[in-house]
Amino acid sequence: MDTATWSWLIAPPALVALEALTSHIALSVVLRRRSDHEVDPEASLPDSAPSLSVIIPARDEQDNIERCMRTLVDQDYPDLEIIVVDDRSEDRTPQILRRLQDEHPKTFTVLVIEHLPDGWVGKCHAAHEGVAHSGGEWLCLIDADTCFASQRAISVAVAHALETGADCLSMLPRLQMPKVWERIVYSACGSTMLTWFPPGRVNNPHSRCAYANGAFILMRRPAYEAIGGHEAVRDDLNEDVRIAQYVKDAGLRLRVADSGGLLKMWMYDRPRQAWQGWSRIVCRSVRSIWTLIGTAVWKTLVDIVPIVCVLAGLGVAIFGPSEGRRLAWVFVGLWAAAEVAEMTVCMRLYRLLSLHSAWALTRPLGTAATVAIILHAICQRLGLRKTVWRGRHYRSKQGPPPDASGQRAGAVSPFQRR
Repeated sequence: MDTATWSWLIAPPALVALEALTSHIALSVVLRRRSDHEVDPEASLPDSAPSLSVIIPARDEQDNIERCMRTLVDQDYPDLEIIVVDDRSEDRTPQILRRLQDEHPKTFTVLVIEHLPDGWVGKCHAAHEGVAHSGGEWLCLIDADTCFASQRAISVAVAHALETGADCLSMLPRLQMPKVWERIVYSACGSTMLTWFPPGRVNNPHSRCAYANGAFILMRRPAYEAIGGHEAVRDDLNEDVRIAQYVKDAGLRLRVADSGGLLKMWMYDRPRQAWQGWSRIVCRSVRSIWTLIGTAVWKTLVDIVPIVCVLAGLGVAIFGPSEGRRLAWVFVGLWAAAEVAEMTVCMRLYRLLSLHSAWALTRPLGTAATVAIILHAICQRLGLRKTVWRGRHYRSKQGPPPDASGQRAGAVSPFQRR
C-alpha cells in the first residue's frame, strides 16, 4: 500500500486521538482549579447577614413543589422571606401549597397569578411579580424542581457570594437521574453545556462567556434592578442565561459555583418533556447558530464516527474478502485506539458530573440524542420548528439572542406565541 493510502488510513483516527489528548489537558486544568468554582460547605455568614427574599415561580409542579418547599422552610438563614408564585396551575399545586401553609403558618407567602399579560413568558412574569412583592436586600430565584440537601445551603451560597464579591451567583445543582435513559441523555447534554460554559470562563470578568442556571440564581437587588429585572427578559424562554449575559454586559460580577451536592434538581421525568426542555435550553443558550452547527458536527465526528468505523471494519475483517481482511484489521485497530482515547475523556468528564465512569460506555447513544436535540434546536432557531413549553407554542422570529448591545425591556420578542 502506497504512502498516500496509509496517510488517509491513519490521519482521521489520529486527529480524533489528538482531540482526546487536548481534552485531557483541558480537563486536567479544570480539575486543578475545581476548588475555585465550588462553594465551601463550611462557609459562615458574617454577623450582619443581608436580608434575603426567595422567589419560587411554580406552574403545575405537583410532583416537585412539596419536596422543594419542605427543604426551603427548613433553611437556617437568619433573615429569610419566602414567596411562592402560583402561576395559573391546573394540577394539585395550589392544594399542596395550602396544606403546607397550614403545617408551617406564616413561614411563606403564596401569590396567585390569574392572568398572563401580553408580551410575557409565564415564568418571567411570575418571577417579576414575586420580586415586586419582596423586600430582601438580596434576591434568590429558585425553580420548583429543586431541593436542598442541607439546612445550610442558602447560608453557604450567600457566604460564597459575599466572599467573592459576586453581584450574581448561580449555584449549579446536582442532577438527579434515577432512570437509565435520563443518565444516558442528561449526562451527554450536561457535558455539552459544560464545554459551552466552562466555569473558569464564566467567572472571568474579562470573558464574554456568561451562564446561569435557573435552578438557583442569587442576586443583589441593586444588580437586579440595574439590568432591568425580569422585565428585560420578559419574552425569553431562557431567561436565566439572558440574565447572566446582561449582568456581564452591565460590568457586574457574575459567578457560577458547583453546589457540591447541596442543591439537587429533577428535570424531566418523561422523554417527551426532556426533548422539549433540552431543545428549548439549547436553542437559546448560545449566541451564534454556528456554535450549534459546529457542536453537532464535532460531537458526531468524535463520539459517533469512531464506533461506527470500528463496527464497519469488524464486519469487513470477519465477513469480507480475504485479500482485504488484513487492511480491515489495521483499520479496526486504529479506530479502536481513537475510541478508547475518547472513552477515557468521557469517563473523566462523567465523574465531574457525579456519574460512575462506566456510564461512559453509553456515550454514543447519549451523543446521538444530543445531536438530535441540537439539530431540532437549530430548526427552532431558524423558525422552521415551534418551541413547545408548558403547553404553549412559540416560533422564533430572530436568529441569535441579543449581544452586549441588545435591547432590554420593550425589545421585540425573539419568540411569538401561537
